[in-house]
Amino acid sequence: MPHLPQFNSCPIKKALEYHKKSPRPQPTQEQKQYLQKIRDIHLKFKSEPVEEIKPQNPDKNREPDLSNFVPDYDLKLFRDAQALASEKIEEDLKTQPNTKGTKCIEMGRFEMEVWYQSPYPEDYARLPKLYICEYCLRYMKTRTVLQRHVVKCVWRHPPGEEVYRKDKISVWEVDGKRYKQYCQNLCLLAKFFLDHKTLYYDVEPFLFYVMTIVDSEGCHTVGYFSKSEVHCSAPAIEGLFTR
Repeated sequence: MPHLPQFNSCPIKKALEYHKKSPRPQPTQEQKQYLQKIRDIHLKFKSEPVEEIKPQNPDKNREPDLSNFVPDYDLKLFRDAQALASEKIEEDLKTQPNTKGTKCIEMGRFEMEVWYQSPYPEDYARLPKLYICEYCLRYMKTRTVLQRHVVKCVWRHPPGEEVYRKDKISVWEVDGKRYKQYCQNLCLLAKFFLDHKTLYYDVEPFLFYVMTIVDSEGCHTVGYFSKSEVHCSAPAIEGLFTR
């Protein structure tokens, strides 16, 4: 019978004993005062009568009953924030043009009203407003998500090679085969401003030439055109949008 190695458990026991004997850090006076302040707020809120609102038709009530799961004070804060967000959304919708689907986009420092609809994924296409990163052209549903993305986004100019530069104007050649996702996002964005555009996802046979204006923050996209890499007597050229 093979001999099994035996492990010495003494170091583990000593570590556990040391962990049990080591004193826990005591809260500072400032931490104690803040904790007491939170407790006083909760006690004050519980002592005040709160009018209970019951739905007329419980079957149609979409909000779950959280009264037995979270403190009343936290639930009131959540409902107040929810109400403010609903009012803000309603105000934004009133300022949008009366069309179905996407009405405007926010890209960099600009907010632009779209002219046509673009075949974004369904959960994005039905939103009245889309938020787009002006460097990688990734599309998002809210400004909060966009702000978080901008912090992490390492792009400051289109991918590919810079083939032209004069003063603050640059043109970048982007291969649709190599940078497929970026070119697809570019075509979806362009469709908001081009009624006849039909190229969305099949971007691999095309080269894209993206015009940008550069400043201290990076290269900001202002327009583009694309052409087929297939050699023919009349090369296909399409696409241009400006802002």
